[in-house]
Amino acid sequence: MQTGLLRSTDGGSTWGQSELHNVSSYCLINNGTNIFTGTGGYGVYKSSNNGLNWTQTSLNTYNIPSLAYNGNTIYAGSDNGVYKSSDNGLNWILTPLNNEIIFSFAVNGENVYAGGGYGFLSSTNGGLNWTQTAFNEIGLSLALKGNDVYIGTYNGIFLSINNEATWTATSLNNESVRSLAISGNTIAAGTDFNGVFISTNSGNTWTQTSLNDKDIYSIVINNNVIYAGTYENGIYLSSDNGQTWLQKNQGLGPASVYGLLISDAFIYSGVEANSVWKRSISEIIGIQQISSIVPQTFMLKQNYPNPFNPNTNLEFGISKLGFVSLKVYDMLGMEIKTLLNTNLSPGQYKYQFDGSGLSSGVYFYKLETSGFNEVKKMTLLK
Repeated sequence: MQTGLLRSTDGGSTWGQSELHNVSSYCLINNGTNIFTGTGGYGVYKSSNNGLNWTQTSLNTYNIPSLAYNGNTIYAGSDNGVYKSSDNGLNWILTPLNNEIIFSFAVNGENVYAGGGYGFLSSTNGGLNWTQTAFNEIGLSLALKGNDVYIGTYNGIFLSINNEATWTATSLNNESVRSLAISGNTIAAGTDFNGVFISTNSGNTWTQTSLNDKDIYSIVINNNVIYAGTYENGIYLSSDNGQTWLQKNQGLGPASVYGLLISDAFIYSGVEANSVWKRSISEIIGIQQISSIVPQTFMLKQNYPNPFNPNTNLEFGISKLGFVSLKVYDMLGMEIKTLLNTNLSPGQYKYQFDGSGLSSGVYFYKLETSGFNEVKKMTLLK
């Protein structure tokens, strides 16, 4: 396997090597036009051209397992406390929270929350002062939903209503939770050993997904697609809220993925001892824009081949920018799988549908946008 940062110049089909070599990337953030990665032992690196080139910042030592930002202010959690940069990573200062290992961050304006080796810490003035609460679980992961704070620990997820006044254990209370992501009322939790859990009611109840036997080190949600970075198994994605998962390791191999970032139609993955990798979102979720020619109307073509086993192509045209849904149903009209649930630019597209997990039979696929929907039939023969 190649090492270093790899970038795609052709939409993700092949990979080229860049200059950041043999470094573990633990976390990733984007701040405007800049991408930052926290590394193992080499501090923070910065890229101003979408990962093509990287520059080591003046914070050039320590393990950096967590990064966050507010405007031009960057927070770096290290094994020596919290460092802060107010000039996009040019200069760094050590905040009063020192000699503390920081595993996770969440930021809401001047409110900064840190999960550390000694529990939960917070600052209401951008890191100038810190307060440690009575919460004494190790804070592996953090996520915010309004003023509610969720913290993942070795003993499950705890919730604080209205800025950490009190803490309550959620029903996901016997798992080691290394990663958290929130989108609307959906919370995705990545655990050691037992994969991904989902809550659709703000953490009141949890369901273990079918990705149930992996260590999940990182997780993000983008346009209703969940991406999970695993230990030694690369990246998985689900477009149906965790019911089914696809492994997306083409060119990546059996990597341990510590950090994930969605930025400018690309997904970036921070890999242990193998730096940062980049791939087109449209390519990784199975959709490919085959023409930029804008059709006069929305259209859905007949799949090909048909009948198929197990893959078939679904082509459609988008006449204006908007939200697009592409779903598959069985003969009874039950939804089988959500293939797309995202915004698309005008053009012509192809989605390669994988029916390997389905039984032989007749299925229907439906394209729906604002003011348009169409259904066509396809046959799977095994």
